[in-house]
Amino acid sequence: MNRWIRCIGIGMTSAVVAAAAWADQGVVREIVDSKNGYLYVQVDKSGTAADKVQEEWLAVGDDMKLKPGDTISFDEGMVVTSFRSEALQRSFATLRFVMQAAVIEPKTQPQ
Repeated sequence: MNRWIRCIGIGMTSAVVAAAAWADQGVVREIVDSKNGYLYVQVDKSGTAADKVQEEWLAVGDDMKLKPGDTISFDEGMVVTSFRSEALQRSFATLRFVMQAAVIEPKTQPQ
């Protein structure tokens, strides 16, 4: 699979890196902007590693540009259980705060 990823994360600038750099990947299903520095992103990991959990919520920096349907790669981060977002008035059974996440883009051929 010839793919490159555009690196965007908390306090990071854009760069092109190898897709194997991070622990996991998934397809973006839902994005919720907390308006306090984080985007809460639900990813579907079906078809990736044989994880028992197929969907997972991530917290990424609000500077990340993504949309539903994007495939993203992300680091292990820190998993918090029973997380309550006061900004959203919503609770998450588990939430992974990631420091590095990137949209995986198909590698383009030079014209």
